[in-house]
Amino acid sequence: RVLRKFQATGRFEFFPTSEYHSDGSVTSRIDPSRRVEIEVRDRLVDATYLNVQVPSIRPPSYEIEDGASVVPINGLAHVGEPYRDYVVVGAGKTGIDAVLFLIDQGVDPGKIRWIVPNDSWFLDRPQIQPGRIVEFFVAPFDVILKADTVDDVFHGLEADQQLLRLDSEVWPAKYRCATVNRDELAKIRSVGETIRLGRVNRILRDAIELEAGTLPSHEKTLYADCTADGLARRPVRPVFEAGRITLQSLVMCQQVFSASVIGHVAGMKTDDADRNALCGVVPHPEVPHDFLLCNYGTFRNVRAWAPRMPLFLDRNRLNFGHHDSLTRRLRLAWTLFRDVPGVMEHTASILGKEGVSVDLPVSAEPA
Repeated sequence: RVLRKFQATGRFEFFPTSEYHSDGSVTSRIDPSRRVEIEVRDRLVDATYLNVQVPSIRPPSYEIEDGASVVPINGLAHVGEPYRDYVVVGAGKTGIDAVLFLIDQGVDPGKIRWIVPNDSWFLDRPQIQPGRIVEFFVAPFDVILKADTVDDVFHGLEADQQLLRLDSEVWPAKYRCATVNRDELAKIRSVGETIRLGRVNRILRDAIELEAGTLPSHEKTLYADCTADGLARRPVRPVFEAGRITLQSLVMCQQVFSASVIGHVAGMKTDDADRNALCGVVPHPEVPHDFLLCNYGTFRNVRAWAPRMPLFLDRNRLNFGHHDSLTRRLRLAWTLFRDVPGVMEHTASILGKEGVSVDLPVSAEPA
């Protein structure tokens, strides 16, 4: 329905099962003789730069012996026979979803093994919902202001139950914005075996070879591959360049809302230097200190936007704050100008102690 609505404007064309080439042409994958030349009148909008990968569109990076049963996560929905046990490969959000799917389909958690190369911090999903955004936004402030190190921040956020982890005995080495609720956390904690021996090197019919050891397996083991890096950290590019707009995140882990802001800024009567100042890139986080670094970038952007585009932000349904009451939105705006500068200053101090600069390098190299 959305596609038809866009096409009806006469300003939108859709090229399914096609490939775009750097020379501005599009060819059909079904019939390569079908070639369309695209004329760029103003700017090319590159929505591919973040290079999103999912297991179903790329093979695993490890070797697989003939006869071993390995499927991408979406292949679990088409399993038509029972298996002796199940191994989920990958510990990101996709891996979590695979574990939850198997348990919800009635698989005994004792028959599930989960390969977790690195533990991650999880966000408590019920706290990140429309109507609670003021609390979510403000909650880390006191923790950050009282902290001396990045670890102090995470100890405080965990104590306040803003962040969760898989195992209380394992300190997570990753932070990637994965979300769970408490019921889901209990389920993923119930798996029969959590394997922390690094990444998979090779899957054999009767064994799993990992970076730090080899474990026995079985011909009737089904492996769910969840190792694609859906949101890899990419070098920062200017969002606005001559003839080009490169979509990137401007708010931590909010790529879609960020794209809407970029579209609005593109229509402002100003120059690209000013547009780029309004669109400071916030790369996807990977490690714990990125939580602070990405929050800093988000705060910097939101403070720049508030006086320049208040009505757009208030009316934008992709903005969490849009769904709150006017009173709470005003409270958030007041917090931005009263408290955030001090939080940003202390954040920069914490990161500086670990040799991390809040000013990210920008690459002008072609993508």
